[in-house]
Amino acid sequence: PVNKGYQRSAVKWICDNIFDNLGWLAPRDISLRLGKDSHGGTLGLPGFAMGGLMNDARWGRMLQNESLNGLSAYTLSQMLADIRDSVFKEVYAGTAVGLARRQTQRSYIQSLCAKLGASSESKMAAMSELRQFLALFASGLEKTKDETTRLHLEDLRHTVTFCLTNPDKSRGAGMAAFEFMDFYKPWCSQGLKIQSPKK
Repeated sequence: PVNKGYQRSAVKWICDNIFDNLGWLAPRDISLRLGKDSHGGTLGLPGFAMGGLMNDARWGRMLQNESLNGLSAYTLSQMLADIRDSVFKEVYAGTAVGLARRQTQRSYIQSLCAKLGASSESKMAAMSELRQFLALFASGLEKTKDETTRLHLEDLRHTVTFCLTNPDKSRGAGMAAFEFMDFYKPWCSQGLKIQSPKK
């Protein structure tokens, strides 16, 4: 298996460069020149990357690795904690959450909700993670002074409460995350494709 530290650093890179700080990919001055259609690829990348981290096959491999290698494995719970700490850092700090980050946070919560209909181990991990968000959102709502952020956190708290209360119906709530990723896939591919200018 891949070294634990290497796996963790890879997730950290995604958190730092895809879930946050996409300015390196689409600098503001260039985006303004290209117009509104240029934002499709960058807005879709976080959801696309989230799908890679949250898919069933990856979770299965991580659970198997943990079972075989114990403390030397980068565990599923460690990856989820690393994503949570990064993607929701504004909520911890009580600062405003911007549009792109709200979409990424929503995608993560919906992806977890979709797991409640999965195998027992994946379901257990998702439920544990979702329960932690109830306390985080309560704390964030007390801290934030931004109205849009407050409405966003209330919406996420409602989604988490619904999924934990109705795990048999949570698959539908979680599918929105995958619909979001499917919608943006063409933009992601286009955004990553470098074409030579026509003569």
